[in-house]
Amino acid sequence: MSERLNSDRLNNDFQFIEVGRKDPKKKLLRQRKREFVEIHDLFKPQQAADQAHRCLGCGNPYCEWKCPVHNFIPNWLKLVSEGNILAAEAKPNLAGRYVSPELQATYDLTVDGAKLTAAVSSPYTKSGEPLVFQRGGDGVFRSDEGSLTFDDDGKGFTLSTGRVTAIHFARGN
Repeated sequence: MSERLNSDRLNNDFQFIEVGRKDPKKKLLRQRKREFVEIHDLFKPQQAADQAHRCLGCGNPYCEWKCPVHNFIPNWLKLVSEGNILAAEAKPNLAGRYVSPELQATYDLTVDGAKLTAAVSSPYTKSGEPLVFQRGGDGVFRSDEGSLTFDDDGKGFTLSTGRVTAIHFARGN
């Protein structure tokens, strides 16, 4: 069978056998030790759709009651195979200037795929190299310095570091 599937659902009871399991590429050990996040890279949309075809859509899915929050996994996989979840993951443009009056800080952000770069301007920080964050599988950007969690509308984010917790930044000019 072809390794590349079209978006039509396979119509047989052995699709989980015919579509082999393929995990995304594993991150290097030194990167995993430093970041302490997901050990695999993200799937590309077509790879995720191909793997979603492995679902049998059984009547009482084992995967649902083994899920810690009891999500009905076959519905999620159906959305992935249709491309709906992956499209919904695309957030508004996150690049731009964000300010925090509380910290008297400005973060100028640029985004390149899963990499976010922040140029920080504040009377309380040394100027120097920009901070670089990587997006985890949960959508949170992390670095050795801390994490950035964006609001759903992309109009702000919450900064958490070893020194500060839950400081909100809003889009500024």
